[in-house]
Amino acid sequence: MRLARVAVLLDIVVTLVAAGVVQAHAGQVPGQAVVEDAQRLLEAFEFDQVVSRLDSAIEAMVASPDPDLDVLARAYDIRGQAHFNLDDQEQAALDFELLLQARTDYELAADLSPRIVELFTGVKQRLVGILMITMPQAGIVTIDGRTYQVEREAMIELVQGPHEFAIRQPGFRDESQQVSITPGEFTMLTATMERISGTLSVVTVPDGTRVLVDDVLRGVTAAGPGGGDESTALLVDELVPGQHRLRLERDCFVTYETEFSVANPPGDQVMSPLELNPAVAAVSVETAARDAMIYVDGEPRGL
Repeated sequence: MRLARVAVLLDIVVTLVAAGVVQAHAGQVPGQAVVEDAQRLLEAFEFDQVVSRLDSAIEAMVASPDPDLDVLARAYDIRGQAHFNLDDQEQAALDFELLLQARTDYELAADLSPRIVELFTGVKQRLVGILMITMPQAGIVTIDGRTYQVEREAMIELVQGPHEFAIRQPGFRDESQQVSITPGEFTMLTATMERISGTLSVVTVPDGTRVLVDDVLRGVTAAGPGGGDESTALLVDELVPGQHRLRLERDCFVTYETEFSVANPPGDQVMSPLELNPAVAAVSVETAARDAMIYVDGEPRGL
């Protein structure tokens, strides 16, 4: 009976590994180990085993609420190559179509067979169009939940059909709309980006400083890169035109206060690094004992 239970347990583990649920190494995402194993089998010309391994792994990744699209796209790529080498071009084309739906900007390896590249290119031409974005200034946009940094103009490949486009830029009114992509064609989109508030970028020395604007805590500065004295910049947004008061607070440092104004129409302001002065004080101590050592915060300060 014990041997039977062990055999059943081993069957379960093997099934989970094949599906990419059990990770071979710490830090690997589900399915990654199976995809890497499938790549080795592909290079060994074991095409049937590639398809068998990846069928269950892809099914598990697709069923996941938040699959790693890079790993999923690579799995479709490898399985598509295996189907192609098994003379099943129809299934290979379907895998390439699913690949492009996961990652439209996916690129095949440079050393693949020209026939595989030709099939992939044909699928992409039938499925993918280009969204051309023009913006009055650089900003961050999201398309179907994926984030892109756009430097005023950009061309983004998307699969055919409707897509949700949105701009969520500090200081600007949120903008969203639906765009429809036609395969093999360019779709033009011009964003207006209406400015409604200003922003202030604050750098402090030292970091760990509380930043308050008009008596409202807007954040705490984080450590800067390289371990220097200056913090990283803290962005304070949604500042309406007019006068404002900035206050910086940190334990054991003198509070810093200053006023600044936001123009109309509002814009972005960057303050020079603001340095806080250490808060110091003198204390006189009298004791009945002679030659007593005085300690402050565990440090000897005198007799």
